[in-house]
Amino acid sequence: MKHEVRLLKRFMRSLDVYGAEIEKEGFSGYAAEVLVLNHSSFLDVLKYFSSISWEKPFTLRDPIDQKRDLAKAISNEKLATMILASRAFLSKPSIQYFTSVRRKVRNKMKERLYCLLFKHKVISEDILWGELKRTSRKIVARLAEIGFTIVRFDQCNRKGQSAILMLPLNEVVPRLEIKVGPPVAMRENCEKFLKENEQDSELIFVNREGRIVALKKKKHYKLKEALDYIASDKAETVGISKDLREGILRNRKVLSGRELLNYARKLPWVRECIRRVVSDTVGTG
Repeated sequence: MKHEVRLLKRFMRSLDVYGAEIEKEGFSGYAAEVLVLNHSSFLDVLKYFSSISWEKPFTLRDPIDQKRDLAKAISNEKLATMILASRAFLSKPSIQYFTSVRRKVRNKMKERLYCLLFKHKVISEDILWGELKRTSRKIVARLAEIGFTIVRFDQCNRKGQSAILMLPLNEVVPRLEIKVGPPVAMRENCEKFLKENEQDSELIFVNREGRIVALKKKKHYKLKEALDYIASDKAETVGISKDLREGILRNRKVLSGRELLNYARKLPWVRECIRRVVSDTVGTG
């Protein structure tokens, strides 16, 4: 059994899905042992993962404490990577899966990346990674509200300096936005809507449903400007972590394209994050 567990751990490390700390959100060493215990061998564990269906949630009960689900610490991304890699290995076994798996890097995508880079006070790793991941999700969600679709994002940190990397689907949104108000029959609400919007609207009209509509200019229609705005003094309303907010407000840099790649030359930890964001998932090739 020990040999089978060692094989599974090496396989997981090579895929970068090993490690239960919040930075990784992967499989713990104990989870690997339980998997081999449940399925008898390394190959049987891979067969199990290759047959997993999303119809049922992935669970991994602790044999010592049945109330504890070891799968809770594993992200969907790490689980999906393990599933794809298991299928790929069973289809075409290779020693490379136990040394260093090469992911296909899409270098052309690097110039499409955007980055929020900032320094902050040094805090414990457990707290930092939780707040950094939560802050990333909040920023991406706010960008989505404005109209920017972020298809992939990641975060990295090194000694009191952090970066959030984003790969957008679009870098510009329409300069005008539609704000639909109440039906004109609702007199008080209609008057309130007019009072709030008539000064800064390009056009106000009634639509076919009898609602009053304002056509307004967006404050920020370019991604770089929108990202900087979200990270400005409006950050508190977005939900950026307290521990990170001060640093973001004081010394943030919003970088993109060539400017980001040139800046990353002196920051190897940012270069590694860039590589992850523009690399294919293991098992897709």
